[in-house]
Amino acid sequence: MRILVAEDDLTTRTYLVTLLERAGNEVIVVVDGDEAWLAMQKENAPSMLLLDWIMPGMDGGALCRAIRAQEREVKPYIIMLTVKGEKEDIVFGLDSGADDYLPKPYDARELFARIEVGRRMLGLQETLVGKINKINNLLAEKELILQEVHHRIKNNMNTICSLLSLQSGMFDETAVVSALRDAEARVQSMVILYDTLYRAADYIDISVSEYLPILIDTIIDNFPNKSSVKIQKNIDGFILDIKRMQAIGIIVNELLTNIMKYAFTGKNEGLIKVVVSLNVNLVTVIIADNGNGIPDKVDFENPGGFGLVLVKGLTEQLHGKIRIERENGTRIVLEFMKDENR
Repeated sequence: MRILVAEDDLTTRTYLVTLLERAGNEVIVVVDGDEAWLAMQKENAPSMLLLDWIMPGMDGGALCRAIRAQEREVKPYIIMLTVKGEKEDIVFGLDSGADDYLPKPYDARELFARIEVGRRMLGLQETLVGKINKINNLLAEKELILQEVHHRIKNNMNTICSLLSLQSGMFDETAVVSALRDAEARVQSMVILYDTLYRAADYIDISVSEYLPILIDTIIDNFPNKSSVKIQKNIDGFILDIKRMQAIGIIVNELLTNIMKYAFTGKNEGLIKVVVSLNVNLVTVIIADNGNGIPDKVDFENPGGFGLVLVKGLTEQLHGKIRIERENGTRIVLEFMKDENR
């Protein structure tokens, strides 16, 4: 083991060096605190230090504090050598960063016993640092794999969107074309989700305010009457897991698609409001328009079309409730608990 001995007394220093070298250690010798500090700034600085408490230059306490402030994966083990035997002096030395102390004059057997304790502690540190580095490498590898997975999923979904778009162009039947385009829009909502997730910190949770505005703009942009419809968005910036965020994305897609298709027929302009808020633990999603109004016979108990059936099923998946309010157009309110165990 490489051991640094900082001792200004020649007799004590010679005795220590002789003992340590006979035991097979490599000893670096300095005579004051300033030399010791210079030695500890080198790349191959020793990991075990025997420091005199009182010596020229930096004293033992100041040297300990300076060494502890260094950025090193494995911190050196410091044994303070001192004639100060008062409890206050010992506490001060340990508080300064020493790991152990040995009062002068000291017994050689006790010295080697304390050095052995330090050797074990350094070994544990090195083992721990090795495991931490291995874990960090695995986490970095996992992050790269997740990035690649999400990138491939997004690309595959874009391929599906392209195929659906091509397929819809091969039919003349309005119902078939509409169904294929609706399916394309649903996939597109998931493409946007995975694109947002790809840029997220942990690939598990996602910010509502980062995902939904982009989704809303993309949905509206697909319709020829987009220029005559004004969109108001008021979306809180809270976090949800990807599973529930995907369900909300599809719900928003279905409701906005229905609005753009049917709400403003015969009107020169329209207004859509999207409000998403979090109040304590209750998430509320409101989508309202000032259009023609959804027919009275249509509700989520008798949805009729596939879109509303899908909305109802996803609401149940969220363990939430959804209702239709008919006044100056249509207002649909979805509510569910952000954390179900609360």
